[in-house]
Amino acid sequence: MENEERIKLVADMLRQTEEANQRAHVAVKGEKPEWVHWYARLVVVRLNQMLDKEWDESDVERLFMEAERRRMDEGAEDWPDYYANFLSEQP
Repeated sequence: MENEERIKLVADMLRQTEEANQRAHVAVKGEKPEWVHWYARLVVVRLNQMLDKEWDESDVERLFMEAERRRMDEGAEDWPDYYANFLSEQP
C-alpha cells in the first residue's frame, strides 16, 4: 500500500474515532475523560496495522501530544490529516 493511501486511511479512521468520541461525550453528559488516553486506547491496534508499527498506548499518547503541539504551533486546522501525516513520518 502506498504511503499516501495509508495516510488517507489513518485520517479517515481518526475522523470516525472523533465521531465516537463525540457520542461518548454526550453519553457521559459532558464529562470528558482525558482525550489523548481515550483516543490512544481506541486506535492503537488499528494504527499499528495501518502503519506497520509496534506502538503501545503510551507511545500513541506521546505521539498525539506532540502532533497536537506542532499542529497548534503551525496553525493547522484539519487535525486528522495533520496527525495522519505526522504519524506516518514516525519511526
